[in-house]
Amino acid sequence: MLMHKCHLNRCLKIFLLGYHGKRNFGDDIICITLIKTLRQLLSTKVSFYVYTKENYIRQNFSEEENKQIYFVSSIGDILRALISSHIVIVDGGDHLHDYGNFIKTFKVFVIFLMLAIFTKILFKKLLIINNGFRATRSISLAFLKIILNLACCVSVRDSNSFSLISNYIHKRSQLGFDTAILLDYSREPIVNLDNKGVSNISVGFSITPVFSNFFLKPGKDDNLAEVIAKDLNKVFLNMKNIDLYFLAFNTDPKVGDLAIIRKIIKMLNANVLERSKLIAYSGNIIEFISKFSQLDVAVCCKYHSIILSYLFEKPMVIIDYHPKNAALAREIGLPSYCIISLDEIFTGKLSSILLQLLDIPEKFKAKAPIYEAKRRALEGILKCLIWAIRCSC
Repeated sequence: MLMHKCHLNRCLKIFLLGYHGKRNFGDDIICITLIKTLRQLLSTKVSFYVYTKENYIRQNFSEEENKQIYFVSSIGDILRALISSHIVIVDGGDHLHDYGNFIKTFKVFVIFLMLAIFTKILFKKLLIINNGFRATRSISLAFLKIILNLACCVSVRDSNSFSLISNYIHKRSQLGFDTAILLDYSREPIVNLDNKGVSNISVGFSITPVFSNFFLKPGKDDNLAEVIAKDLNKVFLNMKNIDLYFLAFNTDPKVGDLAIIRKIIKMLNANVLERSKLIAYSGNIIEFISKFSQLDVAVCCKYHSIILSYLFEKPMVIIDYHPKNAALAREIGLPSYCIISLDEIFTGKLSSILLQLLDIPEKFKAKAPIYEAKRRALEGILKCLIWAIRCSC
């Protein structure tokens, strides 16, 4: 248990900020895992304000836990939560990056700068816990430097991010890991995959509309869906013992994965289609994880499909659609031949790497010990808490 004496006689109020409640598994699992971890670490009574678009994530907490969680979404509620809180936490993800469309990423840097300034004015402690950072443009680096130095403390989820921010802050930074790795799922009931053949190999396939979301070019996602469908038909056409599970980690109707998955499905041959199924995130974290855990191998595009494959020791191929995926691959000790770029997919190389994955799956497993990732993630949380609590007194 961790708690400085200056907080023992009052309820500690923590405000969590992120992209929660937007039907994205990755952001939701980070939020849920962090709340559960903080409740275990802190020996005093804790209340949480959580920024969220929708309240469906309540189902992932017990009735007792929900009594101490207040979900906020309106501007007025957000301001009241900021004023009432002792600590403000940006709870994970790659929020500060300049990959993709400049205007879109620039707006995020501006919002975070406003948040950092506002928390400073209100004498709040801003913690950025187990985040990733990617900045290559001069203006992005300038914003990043200001934001990081206004924060009380920062922990990062990969070595590349740590090297980047070490150029700007020399104190109060910690190498952590993605918070989701700490989720305790062991006591939960197993939710079986639908119609999985007893001797069949189950292949999970995660994909997201890269070009729509990051470059505002939806036409290229249509091309991506076409080449993926072509290679899936090529690989699985004569393999009768394969069950193909498309994984929708983000089910938001505007920016989620379902649209591109449906485009791929429409182009599958009949005998491949009849062995294809969908696992879609419904807002229930454990149900989704339970189904994922029964897959044999995975093709991972979404960041947290890599995290889950690593956690369950699944052989995997990583689609390098964003710098964060390659950074994570290095963190978990995944060989470089397990990574395929978007350019390689467009040139038809997905089929060959899929055949290798199915032929020699053991070669496609991460080498880094999971206990080390868990230790790093926990330290990323603990160090930030200790620094914040010391600074509060």
